[in-house]
Amino acid sequence: MKTIQTTTKLAKAILAICILCFTLTGTTSCKKDKLNPTSGIDQRLLGKWEKQTFLGNNVSVIQETFNADGKGSERRFRLDDGATQISNETITDFTWSAKSSGVISLKVDGEEADVQFFITDSGDALRLTLHSGDQLILGRIN
Repeated sequence: MKTIQTTTKLAKAILAICILCFTLTGTTSCKKDKLNPTSGIDQRLLGKWEKQTFLGNNVSVIQETFNADGKGSERRFRLDDGATQISNETITDFTWSAKSSGVISLKVDGEEADVQFFITDSGDALRLTLHSGDQLILGRIN
């Protein structure tokens, strides 16, 4: 009789340990890990983005580049109809950092501003919303 009681207690203890292990492993958080947890930078933002605006036979182009080291640049230029070279090119360097989820801080020529961003699930489009409320919609380029 004592052996049955000991076996029953042992079985209950093993069952309790199994339930505890399942509870600990089966109920962990399912929150997505950040792609780069040490920096807080949304890795999908990195790379080159472009907006093209057609003005008759001419094209105005804005390219935004975000590098992993917190540096970036904005390149603006125009392609005129029939022209083989770009015109009116300006390149502005900036630094940037993650501020919070969906917000980056941009610093250009000593001026700093927060910019909201949204990247589509496919990662092909980026929307930047400036402090003024103006929005810039860009597509990813290689």
